[in-house]
Amino acid sequence: MRVAQAEFTRDASSALRADAAARIDGDPHLVVDLAAVAYIDMVGVGTLFHLYRIAAARGGSLRVLNVGPRAFQRLRISGLPQFAAVEPSSDSR
Repeated sequence: MRVAQAEFTRDASSALRADAAARIDGDPHLVVDLAAVAYIDMVGVGTLFHLYRIAAARGGSLRVLNVGPRAFQRLRISGLPQFAAVEPSSDSR
């Protein structure tokens, strides 16, 4: 799944939740690509925690890929990397 907006806020969160709901029964291992995201707010962070919880409840996992520097810092502070694989983009390393 890909977040195509530069800002991962309420609008992007709604679309991502709907996409995950459609996919989770087929494969409980969710992958979210944040390559286009420059900013993530707390709604976006909450959405990723929600995806982790629904995947884990089905025996799956969550991987968040291509996380830019600002978004990576927000996710690190939130504690998401303790629960899900969060992989920074090449310019975040």
